[in-house]
Amino acid sequence: MINKIFIALVLAVVMSGNAYAKFKSKDDLKTNIDGVIIKNLVCYSSCVGTLVNRNSEPLNNVTINLKLFDKDNDPIGSCETHELINVYGRLTRFNLDANSGREINLSNCNGDKAKSVTITVAPDKILGLGSNY
Repeated sequence: MINKIFIALVLAVVMSGNAYAKFKSKDDLKTNIDGVIIKNLVCYSSCVGTLVNRNSEPLNNVTINLKLFDKDNDPIGSCETHELINVYGRLTRFNLDANSGREINLSNCNGDKAKSVTITVAPDKILGLGSNY
């Protein structure tokens, strides 16, 4: 009997997934760059999702900034990527290849009461276009 209760509790926790998330996107979220979206964004005090580049040009040295809003559309938090990678001995933000995606994890966002979010993706340079953002 105890085993059945334990198994039922484990299944309930596993199947609930992110039941305690205060903000969970059902749709792809647009960013300030056409063709660059965030899928499956879930926010607690931090936010996790998948950054997708649908464009044929890669993004280099990417910084992502989220601004979170409550039910009254008042800003309640913001966060930015602080992930650094080693590229040929130089620390830099991450790169996102053309037609690719990667998981992102942003901490200290204060997303517990968020009802909406705006997303700014700031690449240092989009290769092929030759312009800085």
